[in-house]
Amino acid sequence: MRKMKTGLLCSLALVLFWAFPRAECGEWEDYLNSPYQDFRWNWLIRDAHLAYGMGKYKEALDIYHQAMERGCKDPLMLFRMGYCYRTLRKNNEAADYFRSSMKGLAEAYPKHKYVWYSHYYLAELLFEKGSSKQAKKELDEAIKRNPKFGQAFLLYGNVHYHLGEHEQAAEKYLRAYQINPKSAQALVNLGASYSAVGKFDEALRAYSEARTLSPHDVKISLAVAGAYSKMKKPREALAEYESALKLQPDSEKALVGAGNAAWEAGENDKAVEYYQKALAVNLKSYEALLGLGLAMLKAEQLEKAEEYFKKALEAKPDSKEAHYNLGVLYGSRGDFDNAIKEYVRAIEIDPDDESCYYSVGVVFTKAGLYEQARTYLNKAIQTFGKESKWSKADLKLLELIDRIEKGKEAEIEKELEKTREGREPTLDK
Repeated sequence: MRKMKTGLLCSLALVLFWAFPRAECGEWEDYLNSPYQDFRWNWLIRDAHLAYGMGKYKEALDIYHQAMERGCKDPLMLFRMGYCYRTLRKNNEAADYFRSSMKGLAEAYPKHKYVWYSHYYLAELLFEKGSSKQAKKELDEAIKRNPKFGQAFLLYGNVHYHLGEHEQAAEKYLRAYQINPKSAQALVNLGASYSAVGKFDEALRAYSEARTLSPHDVKISLAVAGAYSKMKKPREALAEYESALKLQPDSEKALVGAGNAAWEAGENDKAVEYYQKALAVNLKSYEALLGLGLAMLKAEQLEKAEEYFKKALEAKPDSKEAHYNLGVLYGSRGDFDNAIKEYVRAIEIDPDDESCYYSVGVVFTKAGLYEQARTYLNKAIQTFGKESKWSKADLKLLELIDRIEKGKEAEIEKELEKTREGREPTLDK
């Protein structure tokens, strides 16, 4: 009888041992049926899976490493070690374990999501490192193993978008949405891709549909506002930014966007109000400081404008916009030396901005430095061609310089005003 009770207790303990891990570890049964299970490390794998399931990733890693020391090479374990390292932001180790797990996962767990997720997570890490080409290869493999893997299409779209391949990005985002029609993120990203190539009607439709899925998502209002800004509809943009602020009153992005839209709409006082609120959220907000400089410049409060532009440069020393607008400010004061210095710095930062060459040419001409003016104007014409908008202005200015040097200096101010196509102060970033 005693032997019978002992045997019964042992059997019950064994049943509890096998049942408990099945209930808590998720894939325990699959592990037990895999060629990698072995009594020498089964307990370790079980405990590690339990820690993993509870989000105790450091603890899980410690136990998984003990299992490895005993000879375990289970690919599910390797995958989960990769995931632990990924969560702990140790990306190199994560990538190594995801790679190590792939072949074994396909052999031992062919029908499980780990097979395609190992490629997906590796692609994610490669994309973060800037290895977009390799990330695409891993995503192709993930999609090959699961053609309905919407998350992979979403990430693939992000890779294309980052590379400026907006049409391809739109295709991937659309596929992600077709797989998961409840994905507001896929629609928002789709809208961003359309907006990037000027398909604003399609973008707005995508954003509208996203809003029906997620009506309180501030990112959607910001995206719609951004589209209206690109469409040169500042009042519509302002309304959307204000909608975003109702959802998130302390959103720096929405406050700055509202300030920019108000400035573009000619509502300078309202712009100042929004920029100052943005600064209350972040005292070093480059966009708010630049915006305040522009608003003060428009209001002809030159000292305040100069102060804000200089503060914007403290926040972002390589700001072409701040240097350019300081050039505008100094030029309006007749301080040609400083205006030239600021325009030249703007060109150094962005040699592809044609308007900067024209502006510095104007200032050199006003200062009577004709050869220097010719140098920049001719360089712009050679670089961008004679048919560009600004090159046409450059050629007119070169003609004016020739006339001035032939004794018609008195006409300089009148002619400069007539030929000037220089930009107004700009919010371009």
